[in-house]
Amino acid sequence: LPAAVQYSLMERVTGLLKHASLWLLRNAPADAALADLIGQYGQPVADLERVLESVLPADYQDQRQQYLDNMLERNVPEQVAIAFANHHVIGSALDVSMLASQCGYPVAEVAQVYFAIGAKLHLPWLLSAINHLSVEGRWQALARNNLREDAYVQHRLVVARALQCEGASAQARMLNWQKQSAQSLQFADQRLAELVSLGQPDFAALSIAMGELTRLSL
Repeated sequence: LPAAVQYSLMERVTGLLKHASLWLLRNAPADAALADLIGQYGQPVADLERVLESVLPADYQDQRQQYLDNMLERNVPEQVAIAFANHHVIGSALDVSMLASQCGYPVAEVAQVYFAIGAKLHLPWLLSAINHLSVEGRWQALARNNLREDAYVQHRLVVARALQCEGASAQARMLNWQKQSAQSLQFADQRLAELVSLGQPDFAALSIAMGELTRLSL
């Protein structure tokens, strides 16, 4: 593979490792051993990756397919391209694992709810817009990273709120949450749709988007 393609793949792996490391620092017990963390999260993450394609709604599927097509066009071997296309959304794996553990539902069922809510709240667009922010210097780069991490956190908190509703399944709980939060969801959807129409938003516009997510998680 050309050096530029290899660097692109390495950059993606590095970003995923940074994201997972920060997640564990924020959410795992301070004295947790690495072997214990692997034992706790290794299987749920593997379970999610195995069912990932079947639980992703259209918005996520389209984004994954675009990433896959881009890598195939750059002559990345198909199996490697598929793995990296999955990694494009697997940054949510630890959040899904935590939610599944908290509510007691299977990973696949929780993942379906997680990504359905993400699609409704334009999370594929939001994360892509954050990743494409132009930055100058260390502080803007740090601000972009904080926005990205906050988007994952607020997404998890919104899903956790939905899963706290009554229902015989994760899907039923999500539907009940949508009914109870219909007015707030409608307002958030309108505001986020306006931001999507801007094309590539700036830091201020993305901060507004984050505010909408935060209100839904309260």
